[in-house]
Amino acid sequence: MSKLRKIYDLFAKTNSKAEIDALAKKLKTQKTTDNAQVIDAAKARREELRAKADSENKAPSLGVAAERAKNRAKEEGARFAENKASVASRMTVSATDIKEANTALKLENMQKRLDSMDDGLIKKSMQKMLSRQVKVFEAAQSADVDKIGRAASQSNRDRKMKDKITLPKMPFNKGGLIDMRKTGMFR
Repeated sequence: MSKLRKIYDLFAKTNSKAEIDALAKKLKTQKTTDNAQVIDAAKARREELRAKADSENKAPSLGVAAERAKNRAKEEGARFAENKASVASRMTVSATDIKEANTALKLENMQKRLDSMDDGLIKKSMQKMLSRQVKVFEAAQSADVDKIGRAASQSNRDRKMKDKITLPKMPFNKGGLIDMRKTGMFR
C-alpha cells in the first residue's frame, strides 16, 4: 500500500500530459513497480488535470442581478432587432428613427395619463400643451416625408436627363470677359 501511495505522490507532482507519460514510462522500466498500478495512477492524474482545466475555463456563475441584466440586454436587443418577416426588411433603422419612435411612445403615454386624470384646469392646460407638441411632431414627420419624396423625384429627374443637357451659346470671349459690344450694354 505504501508503494502505491508513493507512485500516486510521484504523479501528483506532474503538471502536464507529457510529464505523466514520461514518468509512467520510467516507472514501467523499473522492476520494483507494478505496471498495473502505474497505469492506474497515470490515468487518475490525467483525469485530475482534465477536470482542473475544465473548471478553469468556465466563467464564474452569475449572480441574480447579473442574470437579470443579461436578460434585460437580450430583450433590449430583440426589441430593436430587425424583423425578418416584415415587408420592409431591407430598410435600415437610424438613430433618428429610434428617437422619433420613442418620442411618439412618450406622447401616447402622456395622452393616456391625461385621459385618466379628473377634469379641471390642469388637465385642460396640459392637454393644450400636449396637442401643440403632437402638432409639431407630426409636422416634422410630414416634412421629412416630403423632403424624402422631393429628393427621390429630383434624383430620378437628374438620372433621366443625364446625357441630354444642352446649354445656349455663351457670349464670352476666350479670356472670359463678356463682349460688351454684342450684348448691347453700350449702345
